[in-house]
Amino acid sequence: MNLKNQFLIAMPDLEESPFDQAVVLMVDHNDEGAMGLVLNQPGTTSRKLLFEKLKLPTDRLSQPDEPILLGGPVAPERGFVLHDGQRDWENTFDISEQLKLTTSTDILDSIAHGEGPENWLFALGYSGWDAGQLEEEIRQNAWLTSPSDRALIFDQPLEKRWQLALNQLGVQPDQITAFHGHA
Repeated sequence: MNLKNQFLIAMPDLEESPFDQAVVLMVDHNDEGAMGLVLNQPGTTSRKLLFEKLKLPTDRLSQPDEPILLGGPVAPERGFVLHDGQRDWENTFDISEQLKLTTSTDILDSIAHGEGPENWLFALGYSGWDAGQLEEEIRQNAWLTSPSDRALIFDQPLEKRWQLALNQLGVQPDQITAFHGHA
């Protein structure tokens, strides 16, 4: 099972963790472990404040008040730009044909000057799992999985992403419970 470019959708068992109602885009998944970005947990800083702090122009920013995301509890000081488009920057990793992850600041300079991707999210930190850890969490019913959806990532409000990800599976939030069993 390879979960790259899939969503992890948090189950109620994770409600008292950094993954409470989280939707995680899996950036990479292999025998050594997994990496993802939480797509629906806003931080306290906006795009505009981030660019001002980096001394980059803000007049060309789309959605300047959009919050910077909390991508996960690992390396919260590191920034990640999840974006669409065909262009690569200094440190760009392909998630799929439509989605890329860039960790170099040259993309922020391009965005500030109107030369960046049309759609992008900025996250601080990431979600990481050691080899076999994520598979075990899925066996314990901590996560549902589904194909990723570009529209959910870039076009939906943060506060609706968890419910919409569940809806794509035909599940309503009130249909799931923290209790589970095995037959």
